[in-house]
Amino acid sequence: MVGGATVIAVSLALAFVTHRCVENPVRVSGIGATTRWGAYRFGPLTLVPVLLAAGVWQGVASQRASFTLDAQQVDTLGARAVTAHAPLRDSKRPVVPPFAALPDQFDSFPDDECRYSPRHEELRICTVDPKGEPTSRVVVTGDSHSQQYIAALRPVVERRGWQVISMGKGGCPLTADPTVAPDLRDWNQAVLAEIIDTRPDAVLTMATRDVRAGLTEHTSPGYVAQWRALAAADIPVVAIRDSPRFDHEPSESVQQHGLNAAQCVVPDRSTCPPHPPYRDAPGVPLTVEFLDFSDYYCEPDVCPPVIGNVLVYMDDNHVTATYLETMSPIVETRLVEALGWHDYTGTAPRR
Repeated sequence: MVGGATVIAVSLALAFVTHRCVENPVRVSGIGATTRWGAYRFGPLTLVPVLLAAGVWQGVASQRASFTLDAQQVDTLGARAVTAHAPLRDSKRPVVPPFAALPDQFDSFPDDECRYSPRHEELRICTVDPKGEPTSRVVVTGDSHSQQYIAALRPVVERRGWQVISMGKGGCPLTADPTVAPDLRDWNQAVLAEIIDTRPDAVLTMATRDVRAGLTEHTSPGYVAQWRALAAADIPVVAIRDSPRFDHEPSESVQQHGLNAAQCVVPDRSTCPPHPPYRDAPGVPLTVEFLDFSDYYCEPDVCPPVIGNVLVYMDDNHVTATYLETMSPIVETRLVEALGWHDYTGTAPRR
């Protein structure tokens, strides 16, 4: 809001200056009155400063959004601070990513990494390929909360030679719930057929939904039905407990009120209780394993917006790609252990 007010104020000031120094003088100057070419010549002259100003503004915006991670402090950066029992906030160190970079903090795929399945016009299949032949293939499917973990898996592709295959759709979890909208139901049928045809070594998806105040976290029977269909095809599933959702944007609060402002900390972890709902869900096949990263999003009593000097959320519910990158070795360790891939030789820290 502060940034928006600044833009409005600057715009009004520029409009006033333009009116006084350009519009009024031109109107009374007679430019174009003696010869029409005068007006034509005047057009480019007025356009040049506009283009220059736009270029400068774009450069400033790009500079504000650029950042690098401090390699010397990587062991206490983001989620690593939780594992290292380091301070979650240090006012002497910069907070990353910059606020200007938040809109670009969802890991997305360029078009050359993607194709569309003939099974459904909105089933976009994207891949992160290793340099050589894949040692394992992992499909990440479901809504944006599953797809955000691509940021944590990209470094694993480099370290372990996995191929990560994204089959995601915003707002569409992997579910067989018959009450969802027809287009989501059709998409789920198509993605299930695509996964079975692909025969990956594992499927990564979400285990719960609605981790938010005023709602009740739950594991839908529709989720379980899809897991059972994959179990019947002998495809292991790893389901991740959902990350918190809020009624405000935590990072925006930090921008407005400061790094250590009490009003930016969500003082209630009841939305994410110690006993997750999938533990009591009936019919869960034995081929499904669960991962719970709640301790990397929330402390015992609060859910902070900044952990290890990294902004955790890009909006009111999505985790920043930067924070998930700091979780990469943690996700790798847990995922390999859950799947029983005992050739694991990584050095990810254990909590």
